[in-house]
Amino acid sequence: MGNCKLAFSPFATHFKLSSECCPQWKEDIEKMSNVLYSSAIGSRMYTMECTSIDLSYAIIMVNRFMHNPGKDHWEAVKWIHRHMKGTINK
Repeated sequence: MGNCKLAFSPFATHFKLSSECCPQWKEDIEKMSNVLYSSAIGSRMYTMECTSIDLSYAIIMVNRFMHNPGKDHWEAVKWIHRHMKGTINK
């Protein structure tokens, strides 16, 4: 995500995360098992503790689905990373 487009809000309103976004089919579950979802969230937990409340809210929202993340959940995690990259100097 070195050359990603920056995001200036930690969580976009178009994300409607729910358990319905979790993969249901075996192929989708296997595909998402290759994504480092829990590692990406875990690496942001320290940041969550030491920064703003809005970032904490975003990380808590995606953390709810760590047991079975879907594509929409992963997109939200990437959005959080884009936000952190865009506000790194603040």
